Amino acid sequence: MGGGVSDFFHGHESARSQARSFEIPGAVGVDVETFGGNVTVVASARVSSVTVSIERESTHGFGRGSEGKSSLENIQATTEIVPGKLGPVLQVRITSSDPEPHFQRAHVLIEAPALADVRIRTGRGRIEVKSERGVMAEEGGGSIDVETSDGHIRLMSDGPIEGDVTAIARYGHVDFRMRGEFGADFDAETRGGTVRVRCVDGGWTATSLDNRPSRTMGRLNDGGSRVMLRTVDGDIRVAIVPDPTAVGAFIVDP
Repeated sequence: MGGGVSDFFHGHESARSQARSFEIPGAVGVDVETFGGNVTVVASARVSSVTVSIERESTHGFGRGSEGKSSLENIQATTEIVPGKLGPVLQVRITSSDPEPHFQRAHVLIEAPALADVRIRTGRGRIEVKSERGVMAEEGGGSIDVETSDGHIRLMSDGPIEGDVTAIARYGHVDFRMRGEFGADFDAETRGGTVRVRCVDGGWTATSLDNRPSRTMGRLNDGGSRVMLRTVDGDIRVAIVPDPTAVGAFIVDP
């Protein structure tokens, strides 16, 4: 009941689209651009096809619930499979023609058996990319390039990430978690927080004399993929652990 009262005073309205599925052999790339909202991408052995679902949301405020509900029709979304450099790519594009798009968001959930390259651009929303069984690079590729203007970023992989990783969150924390039998070169910096590294799986070496609480450069094992993590107002946490996806809703320490 409390949630319903809060929704009423915030003029909250939402509508979830029917999930769309694609039968794709092997890994699929992901390319998402949305004007705002959370984006979640999960690779899991529990699914056999690529699915995408979109939830449109409006929060126009007290007394404007009907306006918010009708404004959901002004959020346009397209999902299609297009060719990419490593094979098929699931391309998602979401825009709004509403005169007040700042009251709107569109949340995206993508599930796939295996992932190739991942690219995400959003605003006013968090990003999570999770590979539950190390499928990021089994098909070749596995680069991650994500950015949000206001929200946390969480990147977790149980297996190798052969491509480079770039994560930019202007206002929010960045969490990067991977296993330690692979290699990577890290460059992590925040303006309004701290960078913390916990390596209990593999060998970590600092690679800069300029390392400080807000900036860390280091190498995991013999190096390899380049990992660049940035935020303006938030912490960056790097965890090199045997089971990187075994975390709850909140991460306090790496």
